[in-house]
Amino acid sequence: MKTKTFYAIILMVCSMPLFSQNIEDYLSRYQYQQAIDYLEQTNDTSKVAEMQKVLCYNYLQNYPKAIEILLNLQEKYPEDMQIKMQLALCYNKLSMLQESITYFDDLIKMDSANTYFKIQRADFLYQAGKYDQALAQYKYAFDEYNSLNLVKQIAFCYEKTSQWDSAKVYFNQVLRMDSTDQKSKEEIIKIDINQENYIPALLNSVKFLAGDTNNIPLNTLQALCFYYLEDFKNAIETLEKCVQLGDTSVVVNKYLGVSYFYSKQDKNAYPYLIKAYDQDTTNVSVLYALATVNKNLENFPEAIRLYEKLLQKLIPPYSALHTYYKNLAESYTENKEIQPAIENYKKALIYFSDYQDIELLFLIADLYDLYVRDYELAIDYYKRYRERLLDYQQFMKKQDNVNKATIADISDKIKYLDERIVYLEKKMEKLQSY
Repeated sequence: MKTKTFYAIILMVCSMPLFSQNIEDYLSRYQYQQAIDYLEQTNDTSKVAEMQKVLCYNYLQNYPKAIEILLNLQEKYPEDMQIKMQLALCYNKLSMLQESITYFDDLIKMDSANTYFKIQRADFLYQAGKYDQALAQYKYAFDEYNSLNLVKQIAFCYEKTSQWDSAKVYFNQVLRMDSTDQKSKEEIIKIDINQENYIPALLNSVKFLAGDTNNIPLNTLQALCFYYLEDFKNAIETLEKCVQLGDTSVVVNKYLGVSYFYSKQDKNAYPYLIKAYDQDTTNVSVLYALATVNKNLENFPEAIRLYEKLLQKLIPPYSALHTYYKNLAESYTENKEIQPAIENYKKALIYFSDYQDIELLFLIADLYDLYVRDYELAIDYYKRYRERLLDYQQFMKKQDNVNKATIADISDKIKYLDERIVYLEKKMEKLQSY
């Protein structure tokens, strides 16, 4: 895009009469403001002088002022294509893409054979996110001018509109025209990853890396293939290679840290998760992994802080909330903060269904019993736990493959609960008698 804009400015300059010696001196020394001041002093309002000012304002990146001059010129010279093209380019610099597109519409009407106008219009449509229209314009231009860049832009348009197969066809065509095109190799792999076609993506990464084994982006994409295939051993090996090659990106740190986490290598996961979280504090999966790693490494105050931050950040699915609150409660328990532990176990209870983790009821009762010594609440939660155990035992007995060991284990738990409840009730009576 910048190259085309540069050529357009050069064309504009070359089509003008020679500058005065003063203007040439200012421009050769990059003194654009002095050139403008000189032109203002001459009181020359001719088209040539005004276009010289536009050129200087463009170099100074003062595009609003350049547009102001060009609009005045357009009123005097409504059919001047050079003025329209400069207006389109200036509006583009200000991200006013629709205005740029409108001017190139006019230019194409004035010169329908001009391929440069069509390509530039397509570029602005693409920048504006109008990918279907950009695709049509690129293909129209391609019929007249078969270039590598146009094939690539057509591929990107197909990719942006989720026409994956067509995108891959054109990216592969780019590679037939230029086998070294790095971006096309990356996009072919990314498309397969986005479609969850991890094996084809992995095979392509192997093929593309064969001639360039130290290519960091391709190694990173290969590692992602291993990661999504849950081959964490190879994911770790490939990502560690990226680190050795100098890649410190958030993608590498995140997936390396999480791969170590899933491989239960908490000490190895920790430094990469710290880096990934510092680089992107909004990533929930990194935050969860980092919180859990801290918990596993018995760094409970930090685990508590991170779990609480995680719960502040999002409203996840019920199953996730259950896990987050449970882990937070366990961290508080290990850190000897009993009341916050109880409160978070209670929150976790809200988000479990059926017989999922009914042991939380016992954990709450146990904390009330042994730490808080609130025996009334301890008995209440022991009884709730006992009731849920009986329900679960009946449920298990109705299954086709009855697990006798599980049923016997539940019976033992119920026996213990009955004894404990009786013990606490007697203890409460004794305390009340004093």
